[in-house]
Amino acid sequence: MRNGSPSCAPARPNEALGFDRCAPAAHLPSREFDRTRPRAKVFLSTPASARRMTDPSASPLAELESAVLHSRSDRAAAATVDAIRAKVPLTDVVRTTARAFASHYDGASGVAPRSLVALSSALNLLPAMQPRFHALPVLQAVSFVAAEKKTNAPTKPAAVVSGEITHLGRSFLFAVRDGNRAEAESIFLGMLAEGKERKMAGDMMFRAALEDMGEGGRKLMVAVKSWQLARSLGFKEVRLVLRPAVQYLVSGPRDRAAFETILAALGKEWVDLDALASGGRPLDEEARTKVRDIAAAPNPSSCIAATLALLRDGYAAVSIAEGLAVEAARRVVAANGYDLDSARGVMFTHVARFVLSFSRTS
Repeated sequence: MRNGSPSCAPARPNEALGFDRCAPAAHLPSREFDRTRPRAKVFLSTPASARRMTDPSASPLAELESAVLHSRSDRAAAATVDAIRAKVPLTDVVRTTARAFASHYDGASGVAPRSLVALSSALNLLPAMQPRFHALPVLQAVSFVAAEKKTNAPTKPAAVVSGEITHLGRSFLFAVRDGNRAEAESIFLGMLAEGKERKMAGDMMFRAALEDMGEGGRKLMVAVKSWQLARSLGFKEVRLVLRPAVQYLVSGPRDRAAFETILAALGKEWVDLDALASGGRPLDEEARTKVRDIAAAPNPSSCIAATLALLRDGYAAVSIAEGLAVEAARRVVAANGYDLDSARGVMFTHVARFVLSFSRTS
């Protein structure tokens, strides 16, 4: 037999010989157990990855939704970090947060759904930021939404009215003006299509918001930002996402004084709005001076008259809105501390610029 084979190796005391280690346990040499020796402690645990596979509640998005529903900002932020580390798309993080908020928004409260504005703004910032900073605005928005007050139980689903979209749009405007929240949301939700942008629905919502300057024009801000959020999310679950904005349009503080003043001025001068909207001239230095005068106008009537004069001269409405946005931003910079009215001016001109470029196609 060759040297080095198991059967030629010298036997050691109390050790199985050769391949006897493969023999049944009853045939192995017994070893005496020393009860005086300390026993090693063994900790058995399931890896986190396995827990996520077996327990759906361990998913970062499920934890995020639970944290938002229970108004736990710390848990929501931690769940967002876990989701980002797990390579969950930021749009899915925002979608989960928006769904949790919208499903527990009190539509009768009259409180602005600012959470939708925060989430929309966070996604709008991403194209202007370096990718490594993308998580920051989303984390800020999620923490803000989690801290907002919500209902304990999910809101009941609204009835959805179906019909021809042009007819629905007119009926929606009448319902908003009448303050009929249930009817307004049922009609508006019937104008929406899952996964598709229905711009006539957006046009009607913006028009209703423009007629009501309650809370300094906040209704237009909420309407535009909610629409932008729905667009960023691919108009999936669009009825759920946009429902709070419509409810706030009707239930929020109302102020139609500015709109009534505009209607009176337009009717008095027999203004052709279609002709005014056709202007395309950018602002020159003379027009910019006039825009500064408009921003400093002593009363709404003077402001309306000066704006109509610029439109008649062929200047584009979009250019005028941009000029007013610049003037509003200058006021914010010059303000001593936080000036809410100046901030609202910037917000309103920002969303008004979006509405002017929003084209109705279907």
